[in-house]
Amino acid sequence: MAGKRSPIEAGVDCAPLYRSRVPETFQGSELGSRNRTRAAWWISFCRGGVVKLLDRGRVPEHVKVAVAGAGPAGLGVARALRVLAIPDVWLLERGPIEQSFLRWPSGTRLLTPSFPGNVFGLTDLNAISYDSSPGWSLKREHPDGGYYARYLEQAALAFGLNVEGGIEVLGLEPEGETFRLHTDQGEIGANFVIWACGQFGTPTDAGIIGAEHARHYAGVTRWQDVPGDETFVIGGNESGIDATLGLACAGKRVTVLARAAASWLDGDKDPSRVLSLFTRQRLDVAMKGGAIMLVDGADTAVLETYRANNMYLDDLACCDADKCLC
Repeated sequence: MAGKRSPIEAGVDCAPLYRSRVPETFQGSELGSRNRTRAAWWISFCRGGVVKLLDRGRVPEHVKVAVAGAGPAGLGVARALRVLAIPDVWLLERGPIEQSFLRWPSGTRLLTPSFPGNVFGLTDLNAISYDSSPGWSLKREHPDGGYYARYLEQAALAFGLNVEGGIEVLGLEPEGETFRLHTDQGEIGANFVIWACGQFGTPTDAGIIGAEHARHYAGVTRWQDVPGDETFVIGGNESGIDATLGLACAGKRVTVLARAAASWLDGDKDPSRVLSLFTRQRLDVAMKGGAIMLVDGADTAVLETYRANNMYLDDLACCDADKCLC
C-alpha cells in the first residue's frame, strides 16, 4: 500500500456504488485501510462517463501472473486473485479494456438482467465480481455495449487492477517451469498465464463457402446502415435473432435460416441452446409486424454473388437477397 494512492485519495470525483460484506481475510482493497475488515464497505465508481485508468508505468520483465485479455473474464479473474492476496497480477490488452463492447451494434444489450442483490448475498449476474453490480452502478437492467464498457473501466479503476493497454500478445511458450509471452512490445516472463481472450474480435464463418460475401454480426455498427430492403440472416441463435430484430426495426424484411435445432422452438430445455426469455419476448412482439420469416432445417452451404447474393442450402435450393448476414 505504501506509495500508492486510491482513486479517492487522488482526488477523483466518485459516488457510492453499493454496500457489501467483505471477508475478514480480505487484504486486497486499495480504497483505504479503514474499512477493509469486518465491515460493510463502499466501492466508489467515478462520475462523468468512462474514466481512464491510472498510469501504472511499464509492465515488469517478469510477473507472477499474466492475464491475456482485459475483458470481463480477465478483469474478473484478476479481481479474484486480488481477493486471494496474490500479488503481481498484470492484465495485457491490445486495445482499451472496453474495446469489444464499444464495437457492439447499437441496440444490442446483455441478455441477463442486472439485479443489485449484493446486499443480501446475490451477485449481479452481469458483474465481474461478487462485490460489484453494473445494475446499481449504471442504473440499467439490460445495459448496452457502451454502458457495460463504462462499468468495466470503472471496476478496473476502483479495484486498482494492473491493466496495460496497447500491448498485443503474439505468442506463448513454456520456459522451464515458467512461461515466455511474445508481445508487440517485447517479451514478458510469467510464472502463470491465464488466457482470457474473448470471441467477438475473432468471428468465425462456420466454414460456409463464400462467407466473405456476407457481413458478420461483429462487423455491423448500426442495423439501419445495412443496405437493401430484404436481408437473409444465417443462424437462428442469440446473435442471429438480435440481428433480425435490429434489421426488422430498421424497416427491412428478414428471413432467418437456421439448422434443424432452431433456437426458437421449445424442444430443448437447455438455456444455452434456446433463446433467452429476454430475446424470446422481443421476437414475439416483432413477429406481429409480419416482416420476419423463420425457417428451420436450413443448413446454408454456399454463398455466391453472380446474381445479387445467392445462398445455396444443403438441399441445393437457391435464395436471393439484397444483403446477407451470418
